[in-house]
Amino acid sequence: MSEEIHKPLYARIQEYIADLILSGKLAPEEKIQSEREFSEDLGVSRMTVRRALTDLVNEGLLERRHGSGTYVARPKVTYERARWSTMCKLCRSGTLPRAANYSNSGSRSQPAAG
Repeated sequence: MSEEIHKPLYARIQEYIADLILSGKLAPEEKIQSEREFSEDLGVSRMTVRRALTDLVNEGLLERRHGSGTYVARPKVTYERARWSTMCKLCRSGTLPRAANYSNSGSRSQPAAG
């Protein structure tokens, strides 16, 4: 608990908002409160809220839309993440082919002659 007290206020606000997003209480594409509304509700300065929101934008959890507000970002699933997820499942199941048979691009390559 004492560790939480020593965190900067913006970091605690950032964690609070991130928790709302990751728990599903704020859905993707949902508009969140304005900086002013957050600052009034939380009893902090608008600049403190702005710092927390900016960090969440930089992390990809939020997105700002000029003239419209700040929204929860849609989850970004990349090919790489999907590929690693598949590889992890194969590893756990024990069915992953020898790693030497794959190049960095994920395509099969010929084993080295030995």
